[in-house]
Amino acid sequence: MRERGRPGGLRITPVLQSILVISNMPSTLLPFSSKLLDIQDPLYLNSHHLSLLLPIAMKLSAPFAAVTLLAPVALAASLPACSSTSTTPCGCPSDTSYEQSVTFAVIGAAATDVKTLISDFFKTAWLGIVPFATQGPDNQSGSTRTSSVPTATGNYTLTEKLTELGSNPSGSFIEKFEQLPSTVPVEYISGNGSFSGYWVTLESKFIFQYETAIVWSIYACSTGHPRDFASFHESALANATSVLQREGKVLGLNVKPFSIQAF
Repeated sequence: MRERGRPGGLRITPVLQSILVISNMPSTLLPFSSKLLDIQDPLYLNSHHLSLLLPIAMKLSAPFAAVTLLAPVALAASLPACSSTSTTPCGCPSDTSYEQSVTFAVIGAAATDVKTLISDFFKTAWLGIVPFATQGPDNQSGSTRTSSVPTATGNYTLTEKLTELGSNPSGSFIEKFEQLPSTVPVEYISGNGSFSGYWVTLESKFIFQYETAIVWSIYACSTGHPRDFASFHESALANATSVLQREGKVLGLNVKPFSIQAF
């Protein structure tokens, strides 16, 4: 999905123009929006422009970003330490780097069916990763799951703690979990780095009878970038859609997963 344009910018692709269409901002307004954002060339956006444009798109009822942005995230020394309650960006331990990623999608199924499949904290076959150990009641804050997680530096045993899970009768839900603080850091097998915390929010929102919007975000501290969160989340959501299709529950329109990732 990446298409490089001028140095320091990101070329607008037809998919990026779809952000404007989905958000009720027709692509014909692109020159106008470029003036608002002070874009010298309306065919190119840099990370500053995207940071302004994408929230506009999402506020206009379209949480569907169709761009992967790979740009350095500059962190000031005064930033608060990353935690489950910190704002982003936040400060990571000195031997690790801050990274953030968010994935958007629409699954063409009822929000209640989507919730049943992807919100269960212990039953995660749709992810492609199933915990081999759990502690506490399923779907209760404070409960943990432990899984073997493949990364670019090898397979690691990571334990995650559920910190929030709430839903409403429409099927919309929000789920938050994090690397269990008592296990931080998990040292790399190579001995030259660590996983030093990550914080995840998975949110599903009822849009129409058979359209459910998904927003899946994470910020993390690790040495280098051994986990491609965007690819993992996109693959998992595509698999969730396939599971629901096999069950005959996809009766609406799907929007394939897209991500914005910065590190």
